Amino acid sequence: MNTMTSRTAPIAVMLALSLLLISFDAHAETVRGELTSSLAPGDEGHFRLFELVAIPSVKNPIAKSVEVLLTIPRPFLRYRDSFALSLYGGLSTAPTEGMQQLQGRLLYQGLIPPSGKLLLRLPLSDELGQGGPGIILPDHKIAMESFPLILQIVPIMKGLPSELLSADIGISVDLLLEDVGFLTLSLELPEGVEKPLEEDTQFLIDNKRYAEKELTEKLKLSSGLHTLRLNIHGFAEENRTFNITKGETTVLAIAPELLESHYTISAPTGTVVFIDGKQLNQPIGEEAAISPGEHVVLFRFGDYQLSRKFTVNGGKNYNIELFFDILIEDH
Repeated sequence: MNTMTSRTAPIAVMLALSLLLISFDAHAETVRGELTSSLAPGDEGHFRLFELVAIPSVKNPIAKSVEVLLTIPRPFLRYRDSFALSLYGGLSTAPTEGMQQLQGRLLYQGLIPPSGKLLLRLPLSDELGQGGPGIILPDHKIAMESFPLILQIVPIMKGLPSELLSADIGISVDLLLEDVGFLTLSLELPEGVEKPLEEDTQFLIDNKRYAEKELTEKLKLSSGLHTLRLNIHGFAEENRTFNITKGETTVLAIAPELLESHYTISAPTGTVVFIDGKQLNQPIGEEAAISPGEHVVLFRFGDYQLSRKFTVNGGKNYNIELFFDILIEDH
């Protein structure tokens, strides 16, 4: 919290203003007063009539609203409809300590209800939330680009006691968070195995399909238990249950099990067979395991030899056959 201590008390009560209603004005207005506090979420402080309070930018990605709690001094309650609260954003310059004359947009303006505790709820999304007794709720969301904000309370009636000018108004700022967290997925494939094509991969969370990019970055999910099903061609299906904690990021590291592949050799008796330069010891026709990836098979039969490259995909079986053919043509 950054609280400025110097104060300049106005010497006269502001002249009566025209009737104030909740409003939103896209035109720039001049904001005048002494900035005495800059309150980020979690901070609290106090200010007086005519003074300015700054609310800096909100960084939390799951914030639903900024909650500004005002503690109104008891003497104020005797003067119903005598004070107005104004909120400004889109400032021409960043607010600093001391006397200010800023240009900004009027985001909200309204009379202060006669209540010792008032909650100014500033929605950050189109879901405005619930109003009610003791809750001041603008009729539109506060865009992120409007921050920092300036809050000010001024009297709008003549003849108010001068001691009201020195009364401290309590203020605290907090965030109302969405009941969500984030998931980041880390996919760990065996060494030497190429990343599968997108069409050969299926990520399902709670039976809804997502692209891999959404999961390897940050996916917003409601808090609580969720299910993950991962299908990758050539790998065993992965099924997980995981928990999302409000406001936190859950990291899932998954190393899918590669399905085993096999091959058999078919070749004339007396053929010598090499796989990746190594002579085979098992009898021709017997099934053997082979790792996914690129391989080279070489057949040697008498004075002849023939080689061929081939690619093995996990979970598939291969028959590698050498055959000779006789071509007879008539003339």
